[in-house]
Amino acid sequence: MASCKRQQKGFPRKYNLFGHMKRCHPNVNPKEQNNTEDVMVSGGGRLKEKLENLCQMRAELDDDIQALERAMSIIGDSVS
Repeated sequence: MASCKRQQKGFPRKYNLFGHMKRCHPNVNPKEQNNTEDVMVSGGGRLKEKLENLCQMRAELDDDIQALERAMSIIGDSVS
């Protein structure tokens, strides 16, 4: 749950997470609960890894965008 204060701290054991979910988020869809489970149980370790991967992908995309913009400017100049 994005609004839960415990999301940043996580839980050392799955059963602690399940107990928390039953007490504090009883109306959460079990499918949604499974999506947050990896992040919350690991204390955000997997979240950090995912963030690092996304930052790397963004850097690669930025490089690709710049290369394409340069190519388009060259093509645009030669076509005009």
